[in-house]
Amino acid sequence: LRSLYGPGETLGVTPETKEIFLKNLRRDFPRELVPVVLGPLLYPYSADLPMDKLNQDSSNMANSMLDSTLADLVMEIGYGFCGSVDECRGHLVTLGAQNISAGGVARLLAMMIRSHTGLDNAYWAGTTDPAPPKDKPPEPPHLTSWNVDVFVQTLKELQVANVQWKDVILELDHADFMVKDRQGLSVLVTALRLGLQGQGFHPDRFPVDLFYRHWKHADSQLSLFQQILKNPDVFCFADYPYHAVAIDILKSLPENDNKEILTWRSLDLVQTLLYLSERGLYSQVQELLKFPIQNCPDVLVLALLQINVSTVSIVRQELLTNLMPIFLTNHPNSAIILHHAWHSQNSIKPIIMHSMAEWYVRGENDQTRLTRILEVAQDLKALSLLLNAQSFPFVIDLACLASRREYL
Repeated sequence: LRSLYGPGETLGVTPETKEIFLKNLRRDFPRELVPVVLGPLLYPYSADLPMDKLNQDSSNMANSMLDSTLADLVMEIGYGFCGSVDECRGHLVTLGAQNISAGGVARLLAMMIRSHTGLDNAYWAGTTDPAPPKDKPPEPPHLTSWNVDVFVQTLKELQVANVQWKDVILELDHADFMVKDRQGLSVLVTALRLGLQGQGFHPDRFPVDLFYRHWKHADSQLSLFQQILKNPDVFCFADYPYHAVAIDILKSLPENDNKEILTWRSLDLVQTLLYLSERGLYSQVQELLKFPIQNCPDVLVLALLQINVSTVSIVRQELLTNLMPIFLTNHPNSAIILHHAWHSQNSIKPIIMHSMAEWYVRGENDQTRLTRILEVAQDLKALSLLLNAQSFPFVIDLACLASRREYL
């Protein structure tokens, strides 16, 4: 647009064309609604452009810059930043962050999570007198981590209107948020719980649905889930409301007092992990799924079958394919799971058949496995479908065995 104000012949644009173009822009952006950037170009002779818009845009830009740089400045200050409420308040005021936004708080928390140990907090600490007088007050204790209790209390006392703690959780969805260990998770959970309680949330309530939603930064969300699943004593999904897997059909029920197993009854958890696996994090999600595969595969299969999606994704298909052989052995819920899976959705039948064929081939044509597959096929009334499978060596062997048993 600015180039139109140069010589018309340079761009091949006539004055008439330029005027028509500007007229259309002025129609779309009247003087009272024009963006600050376009104002001087569309209304070059107007002296009454809305300055409040300019001030607002400048304020937004300042807040954005503050959010991105405040965390770095606080990290340079070190753990002494939140040595006490007075110190924390003073630092925030000095940095011009007394009206910090939810995004700024989220970035500070992300920085604290990453640097909860090992920081040199000598920045701004001043020099130490080599021979301090006897009446000099004692040095404050050396801080070895962030005191998030003090940080949250300071925000509360400052009555920062911009900070709603549910918004802080939403703002954690950024590239610098990464929970790498148990202590980092503890720092995060402590801060969020204190902040939410300060705004009226009951200690037993937590907006866990904000963890389950689809984050833009999948790596960040995965890091959070990895640490939560490793440390259920710090934060446990099973402690908060979730859409539960229906397990009433199971003959042998999972342990109700085992939180690690109870966690996997959450359809929200399984669905979120499937989402993350489809965002290029399949191997990491597979690692997390090792626990339910080994300890409660029946619950995981039911979760995969009960997730409300219209199509079976490749990841979900692979999981079911890998899980089915467990129920071709002596699992207490084998018959129930196989029956339920076979009759649940037509799209699941090819997965079960493929899983049976692969299990047999991987067993190097073990006749015991083939016998078990034939028994299951008879029980499911699925023999005719299995004999139409695409694994020809498997089909031939199964047909021969079925013929010898006079099932054909």
